[in-house]
Amino acid sequence: MTLAELLIAGAIAGSSCCASVQVWGQAAQTARSASDLTDASALLERHWLASRRWLAAAPMTEICALEAESLDEALQQSLPLAAGLKRSLQANDDNPGLWLVLEHPVSGLKRRQLMTAAGLGGCTDNAEPRKPEPSNAQHRSALTLELLP
Repeated sequence: MTLAELLIAGAIAGSSCCASVQVWGQAAQTARSASDLTDASALLERHWLASRRWLAAAPMTEICALEAESLDEALQQSLPLAAGLKRSLQANDDNPGLWLVLEHPVSGLKRRQLMTAAGLGGCTDNAEPRKPEPSNAQHRSALTLELLP
């Protein structure tokens, strides 16, 4: 083999190794971002379920309505959020009820659901508010402990 052939073979081998390393790096980055997205989705889902359970156990007003400000404050105190999550209860202008909104801004994930007093089981046919059961308070504290890292 001549020197020119050796140089060309070395250049080809070097460039193919470099391309291979780039492909492996890209694959590792894609796998890591997919794993991060899966983790963020699971975290968002856990907090969404815990928030729904807490709201279902929360006492209703006498007119079977949900009060956004007081419930949002109580929810923030009872179920602290993990780092990187945002949660809010927003009043619905069109219908009675509140929007439960959970976001993970880094990943762009967002979960939103309309919550009504009747949908949470807070009202009966004669419009009497549901009374919280003692076991619900214990259940809420268990949820709080479960979510803390």
